[in-house]
Amino acid sequence: MSKQNKVQENLLDIVPEVTATEDAATEGVITEDVSAKAVEAKVAEDAKAAEAKAAEYAKLAAEAKAAEDAKLAAEAKANKNDGKKVKIQFLLSPTGKFQLAYNVGEVVKINELQANELIEAGYAEIVK
Repeated sequence: MSKQNKVQENLLDIVPEVTATEDAATEGVITEDVSAKAVEAKVAEDAKAAEAKAAEYAKLAAEAKAAEDAKLAAEAKANKNDGKKVKIQFLLSPTGKFQLAYNVGEVVKINELQANELIEAGYAEIVK
C-alpha cells in the first residue's frame, strides 16, 4: 500500500466522524425565530393563568368580605336588641381595658350584657 492510499483511508475514516459530529452539534438547535415564538406563547399562557388566579382570589375575597359584613350586621342587630339598659357606677376607669370613655364614679345607663361584663371584672356596680 502506498503512502497516498493510507492517507486516503485515514481521511475516509475521519470524514464520517466529522459529519456525525456536525449532525450531533446541530441536532436540537432551535432557530431564534422559533424559540422567540415559543417564549412569547409561554409568557402569554402564564399571564392568562395569573389573570385567572387573580380573578379567583378577588372572588374569594369578595365572598369573605360579604360573609364578614353579614356577621357584623347580625352582631350589631343582636347587640341593639340584646336587652334592657342597666344603671351602673364605675369603680375603676374602663378606658384601658374596655375602650370605654367613662371615668371613675360616673353613673351611666349601659347595655345589660356589657354591664354584666364590667361588674364581673370589678370595674362597676349596679346602682338602683
